[in-house]
Amino acid sequence: MKIVILDAYAANPGDLSWDEFAALGELTVYDRTAQEDAAARIGDEEVVFINKVRLTDEIFAACPNLKLVSILATGYNIVDLAAAKRRGITVCNVPGYSTRAVVQMTFALLLEICQQVGLHSGPCTRAGGRPARISASGTGRSSSWTARPWASSATAPSARPSARSRRPSA
Repeated sequence: MKIVILDAYAANPGDLSWDEFAALGELTVYDRTAQEDAAARIGDEEVVFINKVRLTDEIFAACPNLKLVSILATGYNIVDLAAAKRRGITVCNVPGYSTRAVVQMTFALLLEICQQVGLHSGPCTRAGGRPARISASGTGRSSSWTARPWASSATAPSARPSARSRRPSA
């Protein structure tokens, strides 16, 4: 199977791997594709993943081997669905695309509306991919428990040292 990704950067600015796509067939990845280059880049590919490029009847006509269009975003407004249907091309979204990010933003905005945390914010830094660590017990443990549904890897260690850590070193 021949697969092309036309707008890779929009969905993956370099922090993820396309290896699972490559395992499905011959993969070509373009970070960005100008609209006028879309038909040439799709060429004789069977599957195309898009995010920004619009797929029109003219592009479908120039790419007769195309069987599947998968949109790396929500919505279908960038694909001529009637033309795709006439040509027997399946069009779909990527299942679960951005679900966690949307949930996170929903709660961030809800908390902003209710608590106005933005009025108290300073510079925000990222943990560099490391799990969040919430220290202490009580409130810290409750915060860790609350973070779990958000797919966080937050932990709250026990406030009491373990028996092992209290042993004198030999």
